[in-house]
Amino acid sequence: MEICESIDNLRMRLKGREEDIVFVPTMGNIHEGHLSLIEIGKKHGKFIVCSIFINPLQFDDVEDFRTYPRTIYSDIEKLSDAEVNVLFLPSEEVLFPQPQVFFVVPPDNLSKILEGYFRKDFFIGVTTIVLKLLQCARPKVAVFGKKDFQQALILEKMCSQFQIPTEIILGETVREDDGLAVSSRNSKLSKTERVDSAYLYKVMEEAVFNILALHDESALNKAEIAKIESSSMNKLFLKGWKPEYFAVRVKSNLEKPFKTEGQKVIVDDLIILTAAWIGVNRLIDNLEIGSKSSTKI
Repeated sequence: MEICESIDNLRMRLKGREEDIVFVPTMGNIHEGHLSLIEIGKKHGKFIVCSIFINPLQFDDVEDFRTYPRTIYSDIEKLSDAEVNVLFLPSEEVLFPQPQVFFVVPPDNLSKILEGYFRKDFFIGVTTIVLKLLQCARPKVAVFGKKDFQQALILEKMCSQFQIPTEIILGETVREDDGLAVSSRNSKLSKTERVDSAYLYKVMEEAVFNILALHDESALNKAEIAKIESSSMNKLFLKGWKPEYFAVRVKSNLEKPFKTEGQKVIVDDLIILTAAWIGVNRLIDNLEIGSKSSTKI
């Protein structure tokens, strides 16, 4: 595996391989979720490029940025073992040679809800850095995980709007045996929190079960969905969690189902998205309704 630290070096290494390049951007602390995206990428191209860059634009908490897991040496070993061809490892000075004054600003209906409501300008930071990285690597395909579903949807729409010639592929969420979604932040959980963290997935599964049961009885409607959202939040509260949102949305646009009177809703088009604090750690997750949406390690 070759490591490129400059944009010029990266482009020189990729020259002539434009039709084969598959790009998997990461913030490091490589885990099974990242490795699954790499394996998906291999089905779409012969030349795998990964990046590791902890993006300061998407952190609204300086301490969170400072303590984000940095494991570069083990990351390099894991990516090399996964037969990644090139690792793009830029510094802040490479990607931000001067203060960033131009930004990608996603529409409010996608970026100011759910994650965007609780994390100010988060999606501006994400879309801006991903656009930069896509310009650097110029891949045929880029692979993102469904674990960050709202982010992935926004990036898909960004590439479409800007006519970026990169196909966005989404990989299924990888989970531990108890259902916890694999994440770099899981390493910050205490032993007790790690055990308790599986409850988030359990609450989502219960919500899916209830939605499907109501759908089968033709009793699913706006009021019933609101009850499920509220009761799910309450379940988390009672277990000592601090939930921020637990929402049932339409996958294609993140709108609320039954937005208008008499609107028909296809249950397979729905997804649950949630974020909740357990101790000092914030976990996000989602679960598609009516389909298998995760892979166990």
